[in-house]
Amino acid sequence: MLATVAVAVLAPTAAAAPPNDDFDDAIPIRVGQTVSGTINGATAQRAEASYFGRAGRSLWYRFRATRELMIELSACGASFDSQIGVFAGSSLGSLRVLRIDDNGCDGGLGGRVVFRARRGRSYAIAVVGFPGRGRFRLRLISIPMPANDDF
Repeated sequence: MLATVAVAVLAPTAAAAPPNDDFDDAIPIRVGQTVSGTINGATAQRAEASYFGRAGRSLWYRFRATRELMIELSACGASFDSQIGVFAGSSLGSLRVLRIDDNGCDGGLGGRVVFRARRGRSYAIAVVGFPGRGRFRLRLISIPMPANDDF
């Protein structure tokens, strides 16, 4: 009796896009939280080039402030050239840039921004990778407001 053996050869597949690859699928993040992620498989949406100046691959997060506070966002230690952007607005094509940083971490490739969050407002946060592979940790913390901040 002869037996026939079939062998399936599977071609490697491209990395699936992360769930927060598009602006509309931003993942909520809160004060004190650190999220780990990978830019592998992420894509760029057409309108993003106007914000970041070059083609990159992005992941999106959303932060809603429950009170007024100073926020520091950082992706220090990212394993790829990255930018962090913080925006106001509800659609990708009409975002208002609040802060964008490229390589603001001491001696690293990650970005770091500080901004004043207003109570009740939502902020869009992008981690953008160039060329588009690698891991990062995005940290969102509250920092003290300067004593002389208000007139």
